[in-house]
Amino acid sequence: MGPGRAYRLWSNEEHARRPLAAWPEIKRIDLAEVILALLDLDFNIADFDWFEKPPAEAVQAGLEQLELIGAISFGELNDIGRKLARFPAHPRLARLLGESERLGCY
Repeated sequence: MGPGRAYRLWSNEEHARRPLAAWPEIKRIDLAEVILALLDLDFNIADFDWFEKPPAEAVQAGLEQLELIGAISFGELNDIGRKLARFPAHPRLARLLGESERLGCY
């Protein structure tokens, strides 16, 4: 940080409408990947001591997403979920990659 120039790529009107601060990331991201990692580490999501607690709706949406792709059953990580947790990718993409491998689509 020092002397220099900063260029805004938006108008003064847009700048005036911008919030003073951004929402914390935990309140605006898809939590499926975080939840999958926590379950893989044997954390209980309901009892997890978050630094900043995410909205309950976001946690529920993450759990539902993991259930839809077959990574969890009845809130518990299953074999598919354990495999997905090993991929360095979002669970939806990891499921796609795992299925393509299983089907021999290289």
